[in-house]
Amino acid sequence: MTEAKRSSVLDLTEDLREVARLAVQPGGVDELLGRALEYLEPVIPYDLAAVLELRGDHLRVRCARGKLASARVRAHEISLAAFPSVRCAIETRSARVLLEHDHAEGEGDPYDGVLDLPHGHSCMVVPLFAGDRTLGAMTFDRQVCGRYEPAIVNLAGICGQLLALAMAAAEQAAVLDRLRVGLQEHNEILRNEAREHSAAALLEQSKSVAMQRVLRLARQVAGTDTPVLIQGETGSGKEVLAEAIHEWSARCARPFLKLNCAAIPEQLVESELFGHTKGAFSGATQARAGRFVTANGGTLLLDEVGEMPLGAQAKLLRVLQDGTFEPVGSDRTVRVNVRVIAATNADLEDAIGSGRFRQDLFYRLHVFPVTVPPLR
Repeated sequence: MTEAKRSSVLDLTEDLREVARLAVQPGGVDELLGRALEYLEPVIPYDLAAVLELRGDHLRVRCARGKLASARVRAHEISLAAFPSVRCAIETRSARVLLEHDHAEGEGDPYDGVLDLPHGHSCMVVPLFAGDRTLGAMTFDRQVCGRYEPAIVNLAGICGQLLALAMAAAEQAAVLDRLRVGLQEHNEILRNEAREHSAAALLEQSKSVAMQRVLRLARQVAGTDTPVLIQGETGSGKEVLAEAIHEWSARCARPFLKLNCAAIPEQLVESELFGHTKGAFSGATQARAGRFVTANGGTLLLDEVGEMPLGAQAKLLRVLQDGTFEPVGSDRTVRVNVRVIAATNADLEDAIGSGRFRQDLFYRLHVFPVTVPPLR
């Protein structure tokens, strides 16, 4: 290989890297095709290079470069039924030089009626395919008579495969970008609806003097990381208030999780809160992250906290003290940053007296108590 050819191949390698970069940019398919054809000119000489997109049994020009490229060329369409040699190149997935006898035996030149090319001119068809998808073809034409050398044909075939992969990637990038835009719009709608129906918005509509007093306290504590103990009758809105505190806090963009301690079997509460390792107990077929890990950075509401088993209470106390715990079945310490809000309709001081609730945990949770007034 001469030094000039070696230099051209090296330049082409850099150019193909640029093509690959374009392939992952949304909306860059047409720029990708045009840039790719321009990059190929130093190593595959042409007066017209075109990328034709397969649509049914027709090839339609999508992009054209070279001094023969024109509006008529860019609007051109080829029927595969009328050009067996082009169809053969696509079906066999191999680059093919079209010779003078191909044109002379009935099918003519793919650009007849659009270009006046001499018989015997240099002409080549390169199929574009990615996996089991046939995307179309590239054509290269020169006004001079002769044929493309086998080395150039092989190089064109390789470049065609790379370009087809880049086209497929660009199509996927375009699809993903449309999905991303659609998802953003959908999320914005959901955010607007959530703001209209948020817990904070619902509570702020209350005209009750007692509830307004509770809201002032809630807003006051929302800006801190202090544990909150919400007390009140069943159905009085403790969960709604907890969610409002989360919405008013600096953690509002992070998760807000809930766990009803009375609704989970005693032996599974620790696993739900702190997670477990695979095989930690019968039925633990895989490791699982608990609520504290999932809520990291956000807020965890422990509803009916008075029903929490004593073993789980000891672990909860440690999380409140230093933010660490070990998953069930593990000796690995996990550190989290979770704001805990507890809610109960029970008298926790009575539960302390009967030995069902830890006094030290009560004092940790009772840092900022809020009592929700009954709905009546």
